[in-house]
Amino acid sequence: MQVDLDKSESRTDWLARPLTERQCVYAAADVFYLLPMAKQLVQETEEAGWTAAADNECRLLCQRRSEALAPELAYREITNAWQLRPRQLACLQKLAEWRLRLARERDLAVNFVVREENLWAVARYMPGSLGELEALGLSGPEIRYHGKTLVALVAEANALEESALPAPLSNLVDHPGYKKVFKEIKAAITLVSEQSGLSVEPASFAAAD
Repeated sequence: MQVDLDKSESRTDWLARPLTERQCVYAAADVFYLLPMAKQLVQETEEAGWTAAADNECRLLCQRRSEALAPELAYREITNAWQLRPRQLACLQKLAEWRLRLARERDLAVNFVVREENLWAVARYMPGSLGELEALGLSGPEIRYHGKTLVALVAEANALEESALPAPLSNLVDHPGYKKVFKEIKAAITLVSEQSGLSVEPASFAAAD
């Protein structure tokens, strides 16, 4: 649609009231183009003959969204969780479970509670004070609203007996045969992309290589 929107307000404190004028303008602009954009995409999809495939993809996305993740297993979904030692992993387990439960309770995206990279950093360095949270790079709202809870959960993890710690997680790329299978799948998808004209989303491949 040839429109560039200012996204600088996206990470401001949206729980504060009243919202600033800039936040209100951003929120309005963020949704103003959705309907005309949707109509354009529907038209282009129909013209390209991909309506059935798009509908199927949407159903799969809805299905995945409806599959409720057990809060106590949420730590397994955190990027680079495999890098953590058992006690750090126990801390991440507590943090991720708390974050998911709170997000569901308040109907928020989990990253609007505490960003994933910050949650991982708390588990990695296990800070004992609000000042240490700030040094790790947590945002003002994250510390203001959740800092004491984060520090308390770190203390709980520090108090766990060794026998209560979770087993380390394995890294997918270290599994035997992973790289070979990945390259074969990547080549097959690239071929289909060239034949169909659909994007292969190369960023996801780069991350997995």
